[in-house]
Amino acid sequence: MTYKPELFFRLISLLFFLVLVYPGLASVLTSQDASLEKRSLAKFPDLPTDTKSLRKFSSRFDQYMRDHMGARNWLVKQYSKALLSLNTPPKNTLILGKKDWLFYANERTIQDYQNTELFTEKQLKIWGDSLAIRQKVLAKKGIDYLFVIAPNKHTIYSEYLPDFIVKKHDHSRLDQLTEYLAQNTEVNFLDLRPALFEAKKHNLLYWKKDTHWNRIGAAVALKALAHKLNKMGYPVKVVASDFDQWTHRHKRKMDLAGFLGGAIKNEAYGPSYDEKDLPCIKRQNKSLKWRKKDRLETNVQVSICSLQQKNLVMFRDSFSIEMLPFISHFFYKSTYIWGLPTKDMFQYFVRTDTDIVIEERVERKLREMPYPKKWIMNSDTSI
Repeated sequence: MTYKPELFFRLISLLFFLVLVYPGLASVLTSQDASLEKRSLAKFPDLPTDTKSLRKFSSRFDQYMRDHMGARNWLVKQYSKALLSLNTPPKNTLILGKKDWLFYANERTIQDYQNTELFTEKQLKIWGDSLAIRQKVLAKKGIDYLFVIAPNKHTIYSEYLPDFIVKKHDHSRLDQLTEYLAQNTEVNFLDLRPALFEAKKHNLLYWKKDTHWNRIGAAVALKALAHKLNKMGYPVKVVASDFDQWTHRHKRKMDLAGFLGGAIKNEAYGPSYDEKDLPCIKRQNKSLKWRKKDRLETNVQVSICSLQQKNLVMFRDSFSIEMLPFISHFFYKSTYIWGLPTKDMFQYFVRTDTDIVIEERVERKLREMPYPKKWIMNSDTSI
């Protein structure tokens, strides 16, 4: 076979040209999967009409091309696989634990576990005063208050953290807060750690590749909540929480596995009750977005169960999602507000027909300090 250098160099040039044009061409002809990014991908920007919009167009177009570059998902997947083979997390928001466990590393959760940033006495007093005032002013209107703390996954399953992550102090911020509330206030609060530590002896309570507890962990937390509510005078009973008898399974997407860009499977199955037997199956449900001055503030879910009489307002986060169908069974009307309570949210949602306000926070959110201000309920006088 005769060697033809001219043909060889033409093929090399063609290959080089294809490598250059492929990303741009593929970005037009194909679409990228936004689910791998856990965010919305950039949209193609509007064409510039003046000098000001022209300056913005350049950066926005650059972001669009970054998000929609051809084969981007495949490249991200291969990059993540390469780093995992070196036992290195592809993102600094992720910790690779022992026995394939994954842990969330953002929002200073590692510092929370290591107990390197404890509360000061001033901060503890702010916490105590804030919650005490909330409970006191609500009580004047005949409304109960309960503060619930869901522990970080790191707290319950620390044995699966890598060895290089060690505690600097034995006492945690959560320890400080619960001790301060118990010794210096009369605030109704529920620390879910004791119930979860006891239950983990017999069952897996958190997903290995997700931030949250599984349905068994949620059932354990729900039982502890029901027990606390009973003590507060609410004769509630948990339905479908006997997880030793569960025969069903449900599928869930793992949020931490999703950080790996498709390098590992991001779905898992866990034990479940029969969803057809959910309490208040005929309840009225509606979801709405609460806006203020045309700005989205939070998402709200309202559930009505005609079997009950009391009304609930609950400020909550993602850890309560698996509990909501059962909490709704405890009350006639349940209003669930996603996020930490602000003065405006409190004023809008807590009404004179509210019987109890529950504020649930995951442990890592204890960094966001409350403030002891007197809030206003709707158009009522200051409480």
